[in-house]
Amino acid sequence: MDHGGCFYERGWRGVGAQGPTPAATPEPLWKTTVAAGANVTRGNSETMLLNGSAISVFKQDKNEARIGVEANYGETQQTQGSGTNATKTTENNLNNARAFGEYRRLLTERNYLYGNTELLTDEIAKIDYRWMIGPGVGRYFLMSPDRKLSAELGPSYIKEKLDGVTDDTVALRMAERFELKLSATASVWESVEYLPSIDDFARCLINAEAGIEAAISTRINLRVVLQDKFNSDPAPGKKKSDLVLIAGLSCKL
Repeated sequence: MDHGGCFYERGWRGVGAQGPTPAATPEPLWKTTVAAGANVTRGNSETMLLNGSAISVFKQDKNEARIGVEANYGETQQTQGSGTNATKTTENNLNNARAFGEYRRLLTERNYLYGNTELLTDEIAKIDYRWMIGPGVGRYFLMSPDRKLSAELGPSYIKEKLDGVTDDTVALRMAERFELKLSATASVWESVEYLPSIDDFARCLINAEAGIEAAISTRINLRVVLQDKFNSDPAPGKKKSDLVLIAGLSCKL
């Protein structure tokens, strides 16, 4: 009887008893995505295009933030002459970098205040630097797990140096961004930012982006992004619009 009682006690403790439930791992406040891509050709033409970006998103209660950096570099090699007299020259055809940050404070479920800043440099477009900063108001017109549509309005101070000439202005910033989940593993987005100068609406900047992303593993995504940067008053001898198509892989850290 004593042996049986001991067996029953051990069985009750080992099988029926349960320890404390492990605490659930909290979601990280910052979610970071790193992307990179490359395009190289060799043979009759020798070109190289490299791009990379890192974006971190923060969300807690009524606070949202987004910071990031991105850069693109491209070059083309040209061969002049032939045989032992052949010489190669390398020409940069793409060389730009951008850093940005934005903060949103929700006032209601859909309305918010924001502040953003951006620093851009582009060697090919002869933009030594362009710095923008400004506050404003915004609203989520669509806000669900599958789709988001927001619009923003506010002033923006712009200081830039184009081909050695420094200038500054105050612009009216109007922007919108739309995000749509096509499935559990694929999404698309687009954004447009329009900044006309308050002194002269004919002078303006327009930044537009459209992209699609699809998962190829739990952490790795394939992404294609089209970006267009328009400047109504570019540096002398430069075109008003710069269009670039970027394809590569992104990784969620």
